[in-house]
Amino acid sequence: MTVAAVQSEPAVDWFRQPTALEVAHYNSILKRKADDASLRARRIFGDCLHKLTQLGMKEAQARSMLGKWRGQAKDDDLLIRTVEKAHEISSPDPVSYVTKALKEAKSRTSKTKALQKSEWTLLGWEAPTQTPAGPKYKKGERGQVWRDPFGKEVILPAKSGTALPSHEEEPGYTLDRKSKAA
Repeated sequence: MTVAAVQSEPAVDWFRQPTALEVAHYNSILKRKADDASLRARRIFGDCLHKLTQLGMKEAQARSMLGKWRGQAKDDDLLIRTVEKAHEISSPDPVSYVTKALKEAKSRTSKTKALQKSEWTLLGWEAPTQTPAGPKYKKGERGQVWRDPFGKEVILPAKSGTALPSHEEEPGYTLDRKSKAA
């Protein structure tokens, strides 16, 4: 049984062979990224290792912890900055300092990502304050009540051209006492 080589015309342009110039460009990008990664690894297992041993850690323990922290941080520059800070303040317990700092940095990052995903929520129209002269609003005109990503309720003016509902249609949303109008 013989196997014949199947040749087919590429259906889409990206299936073609790259030109020599494109290959050289891709190789230069890969080399630059590899050089950057190598430089960061040298800084971690060179400079940072040296700084941790100056703080009293044994070299084997320092290497082990650097590898563990590098996996936890997933950001070499963050790890380098954290170890440099521990060395700068002459931390008596660099393991605890760096572990806690990386955990807090990771927590801040996840909170920021969660916050970026959250959105403002429209709660309704502002409820008026009844006065002898008639209904009164905080900004002079009836606004919309929104909850920001932090949970604070804010009164914002309605978009121009928005028809304001009557009080019968929409009696209004009363702000929490904790919240303040922006």
